[in-house]
Amino acid sequence: MLGDQAVVVKSASDSGRAALRREAEVLARLRQQGVVRVADLGEGADHTELTTVRHGTLTLAEAGLLEGHRRGRALLSLCSAVDGIHLAGWSHGALEPAHVLVDDEGSVRLCSFGEAVELLVEGDADAVADDREALSAIVRSTLETPGAFGSRSERRNWDRSARRALSSMSAKRGLLDGAATAELLRDARVPGTVPANPRRDRTRTRRSLFVAALLALVLGAVLAQLLIALTRPTPPSCSVAPLGRAVSCDEIVVSDNLVAVGGARFEVGDHGDHVAVGDWNCDGTASVLLLEVDTGDLYEFTDWPTETTEVAPELVGSFEGAAGLAEAAPGGCVYPEVVLEQDR
Repeated sequence: MLGDQAVVVKSASDSGRAALRREAEVLARLRQQGVVRVADLGEGADHTELTTVRHGTLTLAEAGLLEGHRRGRALLSLCSAVDGIHLAGWSHGALEPAHVLVDDEGSVRLCSFGEAVELLVEGDADAVADDREALSAIVRSTLETPGAFGSRSERRNWDRSARRALSSMSAKRGLLDGAATAELLRDARVPGTVPANPRRDRTRTRRSLFVAALLALVLGAVLAQLLIALTRPTPPSCSVAPLGRAVSCDEIVVSDNLVAVGGARFEVGDHGDHVAVGDWNCDGTASVLLLEVDTGDLYEFTDWPTETTEVAPELVGSFEGAAGLAEAAPGGCVYPEVVLEQDR
């Protein structure tokens, strides 16, 4: 500790002292660019000590200990930091996960600038390229590392967005700078890289089930013809949490990926996905099934959202070549079968 600040002390002797002094100088010149802050540079009789302010307790070498949103924010912060030092006229020279410090909010600071290169001439583009290649490697390894997720749905969300990001990175030619990498991560909707606006997220996040409007509405004759009634004769009622009461299973209707029940409308998944609603286990509560036709993944939402909260689904199974959901058997209490393309 230095006063009330947690610090890290690096010591060098003999020929290493000059390199440590240079590192302190580089950090001082880059103090506004997402690097660790120098607290003190001390000279002893036979050694030199560089003291920096501690930034968090983890590095991206320990990405598996970071939950998804914090990890995503760290990647964005890393992209900004790398671009920042380049714009300031320096390359890191030894960028690796252990040199990326992460705090509790996912903000990062870079350390270990002993091999930093000042970008003085055009030929120094090689040094920038080395940093960008290292940045790409760090982003890839962080996306691929299993993480500390609070639920299976969070893990699935991370895995799917990570696959999208990795696929986009593979499709790109040449090395990406930090800004381009950050844009790629946002386009893939990696958790922590997009605004945490529930309403905005609900309109764009695949598999999200959300309340489009918990308002009383009158379904006109035209709309009524478009809706397909899902009848579950046993049991006679299917409770729907946000309504605060049970409704007849016959009142729950589905059109494409829209669910209308008891005067409320919900949107599930994306246009073209297959949706079914029913009391699949005869417990008196309806739940929503979502089949993603592009992946063959079948999900069940075992709870219903409210006007201010959304719910995540549980994976029921994956079916290669899935084409849709068969009509549920009369009497309920049985999940509908997944129809395969080959059986059509």
